[in-house]
Amino acid sequence: MTFHIKQRVDGQWYFTVVASNYQTLAHSEGYLSKQSAVNAADVIRREAGGGRIVEG
Repeated sequence: MTFHIKQRVDGQWYFTVVASNYQTLAHSEGYLSKQSAVNAADVIRREAGGGRIVEG
């Protein structure tokens, strides 16, 4: 599972969760800072039992 950190055109940051078969599983809400999006993705990543966080 991969967590892709991205920035929207309005400047907010979000992440998508992508399965190993490249299917998008979820999109997050918008966050004001990149670090907030990374922190939220990390909480879910740990609870899900693993994965990696990448930008883009």
